[in-house]
Amino acid sequence: MAILREELGARGWSVRQLAERSGIPRTRTHGTLVGERPLNVDELTAFCGALELTAWRVVRRAEAPSARGAEPAGGAETPASPAAYAEAAFAKLDEVTARDYAPAASPRDGDPYEPAD
Repeated sequence: MAILREELGARGWSVRQLAERSGIPRTRTHGTLVGERPLNVDELTAFCGALELTAWRVVRRAEAPSARGAEPAGGAETPASPAAYAEAAFAKLDEVTARDYAPAASPRDGDPYEPAD
């Protein structure tokens, strides 16, 4: 909702103006913008149409780590592609398994909760 509030402020619009231009009732618009009620897809589309924004761009902005106030842990960066992500995951797996790693149990040990034959 912060993104929609920012866009309202940038245009100098009131909640009433957004409600009129989007066709969403004023009390519902206000409740959504202040986080008192959830935003549904139809409302997002109507608000974005009134603000001359595309809904997918607003969602993408909302999902960006900086919009959530979150950064990847440990200074890690999100890989640009699935292939880069897989490569990074396999490198991390290789690093972990190169240590003196021993599994806690072996499939040959059987299930300790199963009765013995």
